[in-house]
Amino acid sequence: MHKFTIFTIIFSAVVIITVSELVVSDYLDRKAGGQENEEGVFVEEDPEQVEDVEYFSTLDSYDYMSFGFPEGSELKSKNFPDKVFQFLGYNDESAESYYWELFSGEEYLGSLYEIVCADPTEAFTVYTDLKQSGMDQPSAGTINEVNNYGEASFYFNDTVKTTDIFIIVLGENRVFAFNYASAYHNNFKELFSSLK
Repeated sequence: MHKFTIFTIIFSAVVIITVSELVVSDYLDRKAGGQENEEGVFVEEDPEQVEDVEYFSTLDSYDYMSFGFPEGSELKSKNFPDKVFQFLGYNDESAESYYWELFSGEEYLGSLYEIVCADPTEAFTVYTDLKQSGMDQPSAGTINEVNNYGEASFYFNDTVKTTDIFIIVLGENRVFAFNYASAYHNNFKELFSSLK
């Protein structure tokens, strides 16, 4: 080979590597949370100026009698268990989780779970984690993805508790889970139509 050809190949490789490093570096900086100002110059966001996501539950604000539940129906707040329905796991430490039991007097009507996430992508990840957890336990039951409620939804058909209904509903930035006796299915369906 001629000296000029070798020089051209080495010079081209150096230029390509340099441009690639600049593009990757710029992409990673943008991914880390900065933004461009009006002149197109990249400006790093100050972490102290970024607002925290405000977490709040929605299920505890409903009037359950308006969905046809018996007079005096009320939620009783409980500590969130380790897993949804005691057997479906998900992995998201940043989500805020709530758990209630719905009663009419002394009569238990159902369990309600609400997992509030920072954004819709995180909520979708929690939803798919729960679905995968159910699929990984074929001896416990089967998944029936119906997508009738919210952004997406599925039933978990438990092999032991055949008269109970287990359903997961994906909202915009939250995941809802419900476990209740089939006698209250129409009441809960009305509740599902109001979820966001």
